[in-house]
Amino acid sequence: MQWENPQIVVDISDTMDLKIKALACHASQFSDFSAVEARVRERSRQLGQAKGYAYAEAFDRIVIPW
Repeated sequence: MQWENPQIVVDISDTMDLKIKALACHASQFSDFSAVEARVRERSRQLGQAKGYAYAEAFDRIVIPW
């Protein structure tokens, strides 16, 4: 799967709480925000572990040929 081997991993340890607060602003999108928060934190923790970060986000670079 595309997200299993990201090309770019960014340390978000210093901004993880801000990310959670931003997600919480979209309350109408979640019936159980505590479960969403737990999943987001766990996935970010897993991504960060591989690079030695507390939390990380992963991205793939997409080149659009023009």
